[in-house]
Amino acid sequence: MRVMIAPIYGGGNHSDLYAVLEVTGALLTKLDDLHERALKLKQEVPGFYSVRVWESSVYYLESVPEAWVEWVEEWVDDSDTWLHLPFDFDPEVANLCRTEIDTLVVSEVRGFWTAYLKHTSVEIETPPLPDFTPTERLAFLGET
Repeated sequence: MRVMIAPIYGGGNHSDLYAVLEVTGALLTKLDDLHERALKLKQEVPGFYSVRVWESSVYYLESVPEAWVEWVEEWVDDSDTWLHLPFDFDPEVANLCRTEIDTLVVSEVRGFWTAYLKHTSVEIETPPLPDFTPTERLAFLGET
């Protein structure tokens, strides 16, 4: 498993939110399956764009722990992609943002997540998950 972090798109005044994702072999298998289905649908229906499924693998952080602040400011804040998180992550003690309608969106190209901040109409979105190298994929899929 690899833990990754990314800045959130959207959210208006909530633009300081971050997404944290535990990338596992099971998640990659799910993404591969949905991507394969998206490709088939694109062939059958030329106007097809994406598959959306309820999926809540992503943790949305209202703030990062004090120990992460300097690293996040240097590497994540100006990024538009997922980065490997070099810190331990425990969702039980993280300052999580409450969301609803958490959705995984998979197109013929890539997958990303969307959600709404709880009790608002504010939609947030992660960057697309990067393409992993064959070696990285093997490591994820070879987990025990």
